[in-house]
Amino acid sequence: MKKTILITGSLGYFGSLLTIHLKKSFNVYGVDIKESNGTNHIKCDLVSNEQVYKLSKSLYPDVIIHSAGLKDINYCEHNPAVATKINVGTTKNLIDNFPLSKIIYISTDYVFDGDKGNYAESDIANPKTVYGKTKLKAEKLFFNDKELNNFNILRTSAIYDNNSMFINYLTKELECGNSVSCYDNVKYSPTWINDFVSVLKKIINEDIDKKVLHVCGDSITRYEFALNYAKLAGFDSELVVKAYNKNNIYLFKDLSMSYNSIKELIDYRPTPHIKALHNCFFTKSK
Repeated sequence: MKKTILITGSLGYFGSLLTIHLKKSFNVYGVDIKESNGTNHIKCDLVSNEQVYKLSKSLYPDVIIHSAGLKDINYCEHNPAVATKINVGTTKNLIDNFPLSKIIYISTDYVFDGDKGNYAESDIANPKTVYGKTKLKAEKLFFNDKELNNFNILRTSAIYDNNSMFINYLTKELECGNSVSCYDNVKYSPTWINDFVSVLKKIINEDIDKKVLHVCGDSITRYEFALNYAKLAGFDSELVVKAYNKNNIYLFKDLSMSYNSIKELIDYRPTPHIKALHNCFFTKSK
């Protein structure tokens, strides 16, 4: 029998991708604060404990993938109470009302300070942003209840496919012949959606004792990533201009993460960015 999966934030970019990739293997339901005419969609404000309680009485999934959240870093900085309510409150409501469901919580590289890079799960989290602080606070909820064991926390970075925000931005500008300045002193671990989903499926189906896992791509600068895409997509690579971050306080020197733990557990090896971007380009061109 197929497992029943509930994906939160299912109408957002990431949640909708997860729905598309998982619906062939599982009975997938989506929950979002917005209305939708799609099948298996449930409208629910996860900030409301009462609504989450009612949700638990209408559907009790085997697995909840909690991908909903407030991800706008600048907005979180200026609205910390709202960020806490959405990123922490929704997580607590799901934990309280679905004690028998396995919860896979989608977290972020922003729980780290970005000073050194290649962060392992054992490294001390030290977020510099409200966004990162609320995500870390939500992570800690899972460890507050000593009897709660049926969960995994997956930290990832900059999920991308052929329709991600950065790739769409690059395509729009480069098609118009506009130059694009990209930081060469900002490293991160962008993650191809196919790689992330390959790990997610295994974690859905298997009990993995290690509770916090990094699922990400190889470390790369934003400039290198953009330059690779421009070359693969047939744009003038000279339009991608090397720049150095001095003023963007939300882009840190090195937020890259190590995926050695998941590599050892399930032999995870992310697709090289050059190959993943090649796939994105040809998918986009069809």
